[in-house]
Amino acid sequence: MDVKYSEAQTRRGEVRYERSAKQRRQRRKTPFAELQKRGVDTDLAAQTAGSAHGPWRLANSPALNIALPNAHFASLGIPSLTARR
Repeated sequence: MDVKYSEAQTRRGEVRYERSAKQRRQRRKTPFAELQKRGVDTDLAAQTAGSAHGPWRLANSPALNIALPNAHFASLGIPSLTARR
């Protein structure tokens, strides 16, 4: 079953796809820049910023462990969630 689309319908779909691709690229720039600013090397920052995984899945990634070590949160006065012995 072939569905035929008008030229206007096809163009709307192309515009929507182009816009969403542009938005995805723009969203990756900020995390990449922040990771680099915090001392993560370029390759690891690019790999982490371009990841399709969400923030909870990336929370234990090597890039975030470098960028935001536990000492950073301790200096802000945030208590640790792990018990120290």
